[in-house]
Amino acid sequence: MTYGIGRFSNVLRPFIISFVYTGFRYLNVFILISLVWIVSGLAIFFGPRTSKRSLEEIN
Repeated sequence: MTYGIGRFSNVLRPFIISFVYTGFRYLNVFILISLVWIVSGLAIFFGPRTSKRSLEEIN
């Protein structure tokens, strides 16, 4: 599931970036990318700890 979502987002990303660039200019592309990185960092930081745990323990 995660792999499929990642592939799908890789297909959509150029269209989203070009839409933001043509509609809202170049600076907003950097703001969008920064927001995506911040949300990803927060998801990793506040997500469940999985180090040194087996898959059965996580599920």
